[in-house]
Amino acid sequence: MISKFKTLTVLLLALSGLTLTACKPQQKEADPELAEIQKVPLVKVIEIQPTQTLCTRSFTGTAKEGQTTRLSFRVPGPIVEFPVGIGQKVKKGDVLAKLDPRDFELAVNQVNAGLGEANAALKAMKTGARSEDIEALEAKIEMEKSQLETAEKNEARFAKLIETKSVPQIKYDEIKLMRDKAKAALEADEKLMEKARKGSRDEEIEAMESKIAGLHVMLQKAENALADSVLVAPSDGCVSQKFLENGEIAAPGIPVLVFTDTNSIQVETTIPESVLIEQDRFESFTCEFEAYPGVKFEAKLHELGQALQTGKPGWPLTVEITTDAEHPVHPGMTATITVGIQSSNDALIVPLAALVGTVQTEGEYQAKSEATHVWVVGDDSTVKARPVTIVRPTEKGMEIQGDLKPNERIVSAGARFLHEGEKVRVQ
Repeated sequence: MISKFKTLTVLLLALSGLTLTACKPQQKEADPELAEIQKVPLVKVIEIQPTQTLCTRSFTGTAKEGQTTRLSFRVPGPIVEFPVGIGQKVKKGDVLAKLDPRDFELAVNQVNAGLGEANAALKAMKTGARSEDIEALEAKIEMEKSQLETAEKNEARFAKLIETKSVPQIKYDEIKLMRDKAKAALEADEKLMEKARKGSRDEEIEAMESKIAGLHVMLQKAENALADSVLVAPSDGCVSQKFLENGEIAAPGIPVLVFTDTNSIQVETTIPESVLIEQDRFESFTCEFEAYPGVKFEAKLHELGQALQTGKPGWPLTVEITTDAEHPVHPGMTATITVGIQSSNDALIVPLAALVGTVQTEGEYQAKSEATHVWVVGDDSTVKARPVTIVRPTEKGMEIQGDLKPNERIVSAGARFLHEGEKVRVQ
């Protein structure tokens, strides 16, 4: 019985082995050509295309007070109003101090009176005399004609008498003088009549117009002096310091107070030599403060020092920003200044992965050695190393310099595992 069971077991095992052998798929032989292709590295490539680019460099800075100005009057006088105190905030146009306006108002009124008189005279010169004045002058001329006629008759009568020596010579001279006076008075009034009917001569009118123009200049000067007797805030800000008080005499050009512009805040930092030499290509400036994450303030260049300052690691750069009520900035706040630098010409931009032989130092990518290069893919799909120099990082990639030509293909992914002259497959 046991012998039959053993024989049955051996048969079942044999049948099971045959079944497994029949079900196992047959392994295909490897394709030698495919295997050889798979050994060739697969890479990505890009074509070199020069482009204008804007790179950014960021530096840590500190906010300080904006523009500080010493304000003074342009005219002299006693201060009669000084309504602001030290530290008091004011709006643009608010009165800071005022001088006694009495003398300045008097000067304006005096010039105005002279100007009114001159304008009236000019009008009369252009239009001539009034009709009633002409009538009165005509009556006077008629009377003077009658007087002259009488004087001429007397002179003729006395001339005959003097020939016969019937009257003394002195009496004849008196009669002759009376005739000459009557004639001169008549001629003068006739000229006045001509002017009254025709108006003044052109040169007389021009002279009066010139006089009026001069009076207008004097009036403007007097009005400016009156306006300058009031000192107003040039912008929103505050009074930092006062040198005079109410009742004291202010002199032209002598500071009365120190005014600080609170709308404008300045941010200081230092830049390295590599950035300083590119100052002609500075394109934009922005500031971000730790107190307001994500908020960017547009800035403008205020000052760029051209010499190193003692104790500072670089060249001083100061930018100016305009604040708002929602994001007030106070002196001493920490900021990040970002400088946008435009490339000087068409730049060569490549991905960081395309560069072989770089190291990151303090946030900047620099060449390890002169061996820094990119792989140029030839027409035969082989790669050759082309030395390059890193210029700067940009938003689009790394700007480089090297003997690269437009439309040349370089490896952009997988470059670190290649060797000189190696064939590649382009993805």
